[in-house]
Amino acid sequence: MEDQLVDIFKALGDKTRLEIVVFLAKKGEVACADISERFPLSQPTMSHHYSKLKNAGILHIREEGVKHFYSVDLELLKKHGVEIGKN
Repeated sequence: MEDQLVDIFKALGDKTRLEIVVFLAKKGEVACADISERFPLSQPTMSHHYSKLKNAGILHIREEGVKHFYSVDLELLKKHGVEIGKN
């Protein structure tokens, strides 16, 4: 549990990743293309951020054909004392 907490805080320690998590927390499940519109970074940079968030257990990815949909595990964050609401 302690290792997971370290991974979560490392992932959220980056401003862009934190902004991605807040955006997804407010919107729910979002298509990759819609996230890319909000965060105009290169595809490799976004993939890096997604990977860090996924490895920390924060980000869930659902594939539907060639489309990818992302959502945040708010319960996991809440369990570790991080509350990001839909404000």
